Amino acid sequence: MRHSFVVVAFALVHGAAAQQIQDVWQTTWDRSSLIASMPPASAIAFGTPGAAAAADIQVDDTQVYQTIQGFGATLTDSSAKLLDGLKTDNSDEYWKLMDYMFSSEISLLAAQAISPPMVPIPNAALSYVRVPLGASDFSASVSTIQPATQACRINFTIDAAPAYLFSTLTDIMSVNSAVRFHLVPWSLLAWMKTPANADGGSLMRMSTITHSSLLMHVDALTGFQGKNITVFAVGIQNEPENSDTTYPSTSMPVATEAAVGEALRPLMNSAGFTENRSIQI
Repeated sequence: MRHSFVVVAFALVHGAAAQQIQDVWQTTWDRSSLIASMPPASAIAFGTPGAAAAADIQVDDTQVYQTIQGFGATLTDSSAKLLDGLKTDNSDEYWKLMDYMFSSEISLLAAQAISPPMVPIPNAALSYVRVPLGASDFSASVSTIQPATQACRINFTIDAAPAYLFSTLTDIMSVNSAVRFHLVPWSLLAWMKTPANADGGSLMRMSTITHSSLLMHVDALTGFQGKNITVFAVGIQNEPENSDTTYPSTSMPVATEAAVGEALRPLMNSAGFTENRSIQI
């Protein structure tokens, strides 16, 4: 079902029961109407609240549950490629878009298409960006953090990822230095999984394999640090209860993910990443 979005403004007059809606602005799904003024014939008064029903949503702003670190989205390879293409073809529009998405300052850019024109409104101000480690379901090809076997351990490198991913992240940081990057794999390396395939499967229950998966996360932090990209957190596994054979994914039971998370924290600390978060979702 298509919907329109309606914004209302109301006057505060002697308590909630006396509040009135004075103005209405509407935006329709097909953009035929963009924040169009639709004033009511007369002020719409709020009534006295009735008894709470089972479906009512009650918000207690005095009750604190967990801290929100930010709002944002995932920067997949395909998103980074589109942004990089725009930067090459039209640098001015690229930086306008980056400002609109990530800058926390007030901008006139988004107001150019609405009425009245040139009214300052906030940017999207995205402040939290997840970054896939290796390929995701929005990648042109399957790539992983590449291993290079040595005598006592395995070193991993993030350089298999396309260069435009890192340049886009750097540009985001230049627009908003407070943005938080959260690294998380869609799939562990195929040789760590059963069956041995990036698409679908689950982590093998072997201590050496599990230890290698821990080193993969730590080396990823080191790799991004080497590119001067500040990472806020590293995740164990994207959608850990999902195994899909059509794109990179890994099934990881809660107990396994918890064990990996508990073992990862001291490794991160010993590598100097004491301020970086380890997140299990």
